[in-house]
Amino acid sequence: MANQKENFIETGMQVIAENGISLFSIKEVVKRAGHSDALLYKHFETKENYLWECFMTAHNGMKGVMAAIRKIGEDEARSRGTEDSVEFAVSVFHEMWLNLVRYLVKNDYQTVFYYEYRSSAYYLKELENHEGFDPFFTGSSMAYALITAHADEEAKRDADFLWRYILTVTELFAKRIIRGETDSSEKNYERMWSILEAAIVQLLTRIHEAYEASLKE
Repeated sequence: MANQKENFIETGMQVIAENGISLFSIKEVVKRAGHSDALLYKHFETKENYLWECFMTAHNGMKGVMAAIRKIGEDEARSRGTEDSVEFAVSVFHEMWLNLVRYLVKNDYQTVFYYEYRSSAYYLKELENHEGFDPFFTGSSMAYALITAHADEEAKRDADFLWRYILTVTELFAKRIIRGETDSSEKNYERMWSILEAAIVQLLTRIHEAYEASLKE
């Protein structure tokens, strides 16, 4: 039973990655999966539930990447005592970003599906039924925790904006690699990272300087 469900999920992501969500058809999924539409609905009940479970499979994969980097970062911070430094925060960001891009590129059809679904009306409607869902990984990412630590309200708004900007740029960069519009060389990765790094360093430096000044008051 579990294998049937996983097969439907993988097939659905592949179909949408190839054809786009606007042309999505349950008939195409069951035909390619080699099962009946009755079996699909037995597992998922509705088309909307089916698409949401496909989405959550991809989302949890990305969340796992974030969580793995968080564990590494926390261990390093404890051993070095550097969790409050700008340098440490940037290094965690860099590691998270590289691992996330590589994950997105490696899991190409899941990545294309994921962002197809997130830009659809299906996604917006389902969000109403999943209160507390964390679409931007703010609860599982150490990188996000580091840019918001010690931030006042204004800086936190800037950090939220920057975090979402980083995720959006990462999405576009990964999709360009998947589509063959740019190469996946380390040099290309570092070129893109250098653009993001400048904004991260600027914000973190401002937050840390303001925090240190508040301690002296």
